Amino acid sequence: MEWIFLLSVFLMSSVENVISLPEGVCGEYKRLKRINANRSVTVTFCCNYYHKRDGVCVACPIGYVSKGENCTPCMDEQYGKKCAETCDCDETERCNHVRGCIAKD
Repeated sequence: MEWIFLLSVFLMSSVENVISLPEGVCGEYKRLKRINANRSVTVTFCCNYYHKRDGVCVACPIGYVSKGENCTPCMDEQYGKKCAETCDCDETERCNHVRGCIAKD
């Protein structure tokens, strides 16, 4: 019975360390070494497919991708949301990073 109490105390103290981050914000724990003490902190940054605008992480527009930095257009015949679609255009079309296959100009 004592182990149940100890487990409960452990779980309650662990829950204090769980952080709820806003959508598009990722975090990782870093250990800071100080002269007299070590301390763990959570460093936050924009997740993949998000970028920082006016201090807030916002989703990249359709046809763009990001690794947490600036959003860039899809590449290598990819298009759409999170560049998850692949173009299969014929000779009269070209791949547009937002819409997919479109008529050549």
